Amino acid sequence: MNQRLNFSYPTKLKIAAYCNNTCAFPTCGKKVLSGRIKAEDLENGFSKGVFAHIIAASPQGPRQSQDIAQESINDVSNGILLCEDHHTLIDNNPDDYPIETLRTWKRNIEANFKNLLFINDYDSWDININNLIKSSEFIQ
Repeated sequence: MNQRLNFSYPTKLKIAAYCNNTCAFPTCGKKVLSGRIKAEDLENGFSKGVFAHIIAASPQGPRQSQDIAQESINDVSNGILLCEDHHTLIDNNPDDYPIETLRTWKRNIEANFKNLLFINDYDSWDININNLIKSSEFIQ
């Protein structure tokens, strides 16, 4: 990897949808939005969110691994949504927050949201998210 790679817009939508726009840090629970945050968003309890790579997207990034193909760096499976505070904490302390820990958090928050919605079939969940993305691509 020579340069940092970023998630595509549809991938960001999937990451956010799978965790109900909630920071994946286990004790946080903040609702997060990415992009520009308005004062009214903050007043309504939202925080700035960051789409983070579980395995680093740049050679200088935290949590490097040779166990991932470059084309998988920006896959939904390598993305986690965090509030700005926890993103900074995690990236500044990669030894305290290894890859497997972040993968566990991602699995847990996604499973919790699916359970909240009573979704047992991952394939139908994924199809619904893909349909949502197709219907919202015009708002990029």
